[in-house]
Amino acid sequence: MRRGLIVRRMVWAASLIVLGNCTDSLAQRRAMLATHIGEKEIDLIRDFGVPTYTSQQNGRRYLTYAQAYRVNDPGYVDFLTGIVIPPSSSVYTCTTTFVIDHGTVSSFSVHGNGC
Repeated sequence: MRRGLIVRRMVWAASLIVLGNCTDSLAQRRAMLATHIGEKEIDLIRDFGVPTYTSQQNGRRYLTYAQAYRVNDPGYVDFLTGIVIPPSSSVYTCTTTFVIDHGTVSSFSVHGNGC
């Protein structure tokens, strides 16, 4: 009984660390992207390459960069509890869209579970 409580607490603590790292990673990504506000469109393309998608609406251009990656987990057996964790695969995506107003980056948005 006590070992189960310890394991639950360890899992809870580990999840806080993982979630904290994701939050820090997103905050760092947003801070890096914010440095491009005010930059010319051509300079943004030099930094990021050709966008995945482009569109135009109401005189503004939208440059979208899409990324996706897969993480495969081979699975394992927890020898302390005997629980078998089966193999799994997860897909993570991140879409960053820059708004170009009069040839200059005016804002951006970030969406996805892999940002």
